[in-house]
Amino acid sequence: MSGEEIINTLKTKILNPIEGFLIVLATLFFLWAVVEFIAGASSEEKRTQGKRHMLWGILGLVIILGARGIINVLQNFFS
Repeated sequence: MSGEEIINTLKTKILNPIEGFLIVLATLFFLWAVVEFIAGASSEEKRTQGKRHMLWGILGLVIILGARGIINVLQNFFS
């Protein structure tokens, strides 16, 4: 088995499912934060907490998608 085959197997069997799960998780966290923000509209503390959670959800998505981009660049570079 060549190095390229090993990398492709790792990517398709391990990284892609984990990445998909983390994207779903971060999206759900963001959507929950939006609900939390709207539901707590009368309370400044709840709005602040909702904003903070939305920020973390977006940051999580950016990190996950950035890692995907880096992996694709490295894979294309070494292929």
